[in-house]
Amino acid sequence: MIKDKTQKAIDDLLRLLDTPEVQQRIASIVTDVVKKGSTEGMQIKHDCLPEDLSVPARSGSTTSVGNISAPSPDSRRPSQEGDSSELDNNTKEKLGELQGKYDQLNGKLTQAENANIELQGKNDELNGKLTQAENANIELQGKNDELNGKLTQAENTNIELQGKNDELNGKLTQAENANIELQGKNDELNGKLTQAEKTIRELEKHKNTLQGNIQGLEDKISVLEQDISDAASELNTLRELIQPIQDIYTEYQKLPNSIKQNLAAVFTGNNMWSFFFCGLREEALKAMWNQWKHLLDQHKKPDESLKKMFYFFFDRLNSIYEVPEYTLVEPENGSIFNSAIAISDSSGNTQGKVEQVIIPGLSYAKSGMIITKPIVLVK
Repeated sequence: MIKDKTQKAIDDLLRLLDTPEVQQRIASIVTDVVKKGSTEGMQIKHDCLPEDLSVPARSGSTTSVGNISAPSPDSRRPSQEGDSSELDNNTKEKLGELQGKYDQLNGKLTQAENANIELQGKNDELNGKLTQAENANIELQGKNDELNGKLTQAENTNIELQGKNDELNGKLTQAENANIELQGKNDELNGKLTQAEKTIRELEKHKNTLQGNIQGLEDKISVLEQDISDAASELNTLRELIQPIQDIYTEYQKLPNSIKQNLAAVFTGNNMWSFFFCGLREEALKAMWNQWKHLLDQHKKPDESLKKMFYFFFDRLNSIYEVPEYTLVEPENGSIFNSAIAISDSSGNTQGKVEQVIIPGLSYAKSGMIITKPIVLVK
């Protein structure tokens, strides 16, 4: 029965101390006491806490702080006759917690409280900070706890530093590996650079050789350009020579078939060049002169193409020689007709003067010997 009541009292007191209103008022009172600097301020006034707050003490007696009922100092310690033996371990643990909170509250409220009040198992560093009158053993215990905390913090810091050191060592190892890798790449790049420099020197040498070859090619190109220019000039000359041949061959193709048949014995072949080389003979000039005279004898008008052919081949045949080999026999108009050097036309008039040369004659330039006499109109 005593255990149940005690347990209920502890639970009620714990709930009371944990209410926000009590915590706020306690904090206000402690602040006021600290400011006043005297123990008079530690007395809790009735108007600071709720009027109906009371908790039964463990043994049935209460100590009031304001209207708060808490166990009296004498009742805070278990009796030697076995009251505590009736409490189970859980109750003892809660009682210790309640005793600690009460001592904490009592220490904040009374600076002059007896230093010998020692909480069983829960008097820690916080009680030493709040009670300036705590005995030296509690103070040393608090300092020891503080030092243990600092030691633990130092150990944790050391562990953290060790972790960071391991991390840094890992990064250092990684950096060393990266440095080794970079060194390898640097060596590789140096090798490539050396090879590139060698290649550049070879290319420079090859470039010089190519420049020499290019210069030689440019010289050859200049010569070729000159040759091309000369060839173009010769080609133009050949064109100038060939064009008249093409023109006279066109005139030959215009001749009536009857005239072509009469000249077939002289102009053999069936192309321009055979026609041209056949015409560069004295026999060809004679044949064209005879065909011209034949047309005149038949009282036919001389063919213009035949006349062009006669004069063309006369000029080309003479051009073969350094000194002209042939000359045309053309008596001057108004000169006395001479049958020894000319032939009268079909009119048969042999007395008078030459009025017109109808067909020119042909003679050797050096000897003056007449090959064919000219045919003239006499009046």
